Amino acid sequence: MNNTITDKSYRSRWYGGEHQKTRTEGPKTARRVRVTVDVGCGYGTWHRWRTEGFGGGILDGRSVRSWAVRIDRG
Repeated sequence: MNNTITDKSYRSRWYGGEHQKTRTEGPKTARRVRVTVDVGCGYGTWHRWRTEGFGGGILDGRSVRSWAVRIDRG
């Protein structure tokens, strides 16, 4: 088992998405790998956020890849 996951965070701006932070964990020999990307937003501010997560690895002898996108407002 060998897993790696990367997470990217973007904040909405008038010109499009502003990249805030990227963080990668791995490679790890664990079935579950978690990445948390904190964002620096001030109290009372409102933005639309897009978070992208993607990863890959070897699980039970097979190559696997996965990705997800989430959009939040807050």
